[in-house]
Amino acid sequence: GGIFVNADHAPKTTVLAQYNATNEPAIIHVAKGRGSVVLSSPHFEYDPVLLDYTDSWVQQMLPVLWANQTSRHRLGHRIMQVLGIPCRSG
Repeated sequence: GGIFVNADHAPKTTVLAQYNATNEPAIIHVAKGRGSVVLSSPHFEYDPVLLDYTDSWVQQMLPVLWANQTSRHRLGHRIMQVLGIPCRSG
């Protein structure tokens, strides 16, 4: 996936997640004026329940998605928290 070059040196920017293999920024939070935004290279929002099981590319991804379901949900909750958006657990 893509990386955010020099994100750790950018003003009002926080690295929320890094790639395990390279420690490069994968998800960042940027404050701008009265707002903020989260930019994510990985598609952590993919839900294996909603994907097309007949697609060969999806079939390759499914084991990884299922294995990381809990941590993906935690990440989504953390991003909502950083943005100040209420989110219920579960």
